[in-house]
Amino acid sequence: DSETENSDSVEDEGDEVNEKILPEKYFKGNLSLPVYGRGKNKPCETKEVAVLLITGGIPVEKISTSVPAYVSCNVEFVVDLRKLGDRRDIRADGIHGLVRSATKTLYFLEDEESELVTTKSASNISVQRIIYCHKEFRDFHKVIIMATKNKKEIPFAYIQYYFDNEEYQIDFNRN
Repeated sequence: DSETENSDSVEDEGDEVNEKILPEKYFKGNLSLPVYGRGKNKPCETKEVAVLLITGGIPVEKISTSVPAYVSCNVEFVVDLRKLGDRRDIRADGIHGLVRSATKTLYFLEDEESELVTTKSASNISVQRIIYCHKEFRDFHKVIIMATKNKKEIPFAYIQYYFDNEEYQIDFNRN
């Protein structure tokens, strides 16, 4: 499995399509779904998300307490897994046709300054990245990143939905 990493995590500034599809601070006005980020049309950088999840540097007002459903735009969420019935519910977003296209586990060590350093062998910090691709809308993807530290599951997960190019509305009722 290969992983696309890009450190140029720049959000679009004033993109009209994004503003029309996702103009609010909360996804579809749902207060349990604050948007963590939006506008990226490429996969997130795993190490950047790992640092966020491991250090707990997530602003409390950006933590979702439920799973988004029927997402059809470039958007990111950080979900509190303790608020779900089962941590596997992170996959239950109502989008039929998403097929797992890659899974990769990365390992990290903390250096003397508590910075995460990538290592090739198993260590006390592991981060799993799962990438899905829609079987009909091949340019639409979902990424889920979860982590463990010292064999304890980190209680937050990162979810990203993105289109390779321009985003557009998907009619999930016809799938």
